[in-house]
Amino acid sequence: MSGGTSPTYAYGTVAREPTLVARWGAALVAGSLDRQVVSAAPRRQSRLLAAHIARLTSRRERTELVRALEAVLRRSQEGQPIRSTRVAPHCRDVGEAQALISAVVERLASATPVDPRGTARLRMLLADGSGPLYREQPGSLIAPLHSVIGAL
Repeated sequence: MSGGTSPTYAYGTVAREPTLVARWGAALVAGSLDRQVVSAAPRRQSRLLAAHIARLTSRRERTELVRALEAVLRRSQEGQPIRSTRVAPHCRDVGEAQALISAVVERLASATPVDPRGTARLRMLLADGSGPLYREQPGSLIAPLHSVIGAL
């Protein structure tokens, strides 16, 4: 869906770019739309969902996800600043999964198109402050990262 061609929303047989209003609306409910993209249940594709899928596969979103993963790796190695309001990644689990995280970074940075389910899974993993990326759950970060890689 990326790499030269832009993702589109189909109205019948005519393909159109998501409107600015649809993109804004999708940004407001991005978490909910991520869950819809990841779910295997058939769904009616709305303008908001189409706009969100376009965002998930865009070069800009991929670059932002690479930066977020690089920040996770950096923070896990350097430690969390004392006065930070951010939830710190769990250093040991991130260290154990460093090769997988690097594989995700490499995949997102490549010119190869990505599947929106993979980027949605990654966004959900990064956003879940009580999930395996941030809370001590030995070995539990490996499976979600394999899921991300498989979906990309």
